[in-house]
Amino acid sequence: MTKNFNPFPAGYEIESYPQPFWDAQLSWHYEEFLEVVYINKTIRRNPGIKLHILIRSNAYDEQSWAKIEKWDGTQWHLLVQIPGNLMASRNGGFQERRPVSYTDKSLSPEAVATFMTDRQTLLEDAGRILF
Repeated sequence: MTKNFNPFPAGYEIESYPQPFWDAQLSWHYEEFLEVVYINKTIRRNPGIKLHILIRSNAYDEQSWAKIEKWDGTQWHLLVQIPGNLMASRNGGFQERRPVSYTDKSLSPEAVATFMTDRQTLLEDAGRILF
């Protein structure tokens, strides 16, 4: 999975502003702000659709989640949420070998890939809702 993944219709591009992974409250977090814009040869549609992705992976399913929200100009509204027990970063990767721990100083490439799988699932679902 790459950050260049784009599930939106032809002509729409994603401008992405990812934040670095961080660990807090015994969890690993990933956050990204995106703007989905329609681009043709001469016109950029403004404003674009503003989206926010936040993924939290904890040692416990009930404390883990992945969500994508849409900005309406005044507040964020939930579009899609993946519960912890269905997240790739909880079930398909490093979590099976060892739980996330506040003592971890960095994430392995395999762990990062599972976060990107959750990101892709959120974007695909959001694309089905928005378009």
